[in-house]
Amino acid sequence: MSLPHIPPNWEGEEPCWKLIAGVMELSEIDLILVEMKGIGWSLEQGRSYLKRNYNKCSRQQLNKDEIREFLNYLKSLPSIGIG
Repeated sequence: MSLPHIPPNWEGEEPCWKLIAGVMELSEIDLILVEMKGIGWSLEQGRSYLKRNYNKCSRQQLNKDEIREFLNYLKSLPSIGIG
């Protein structure tokens, strides 16, 4: 990779490429997938749990309280230790 363009009559330090680490925040509904992966659940296992406990077929059908409750439940389960 070459240096960034230096405009004519540039004063100061030479410009350089800077890598900036960004922070990406996941929504609680996305964190459910992260937690499911951490405990080794498949999507089908998650759907089955939602059907039994909330009578709903997907995370998108949960209200905010149900999302938090489900997420907290998943966090309470032992991790399979991947990664």
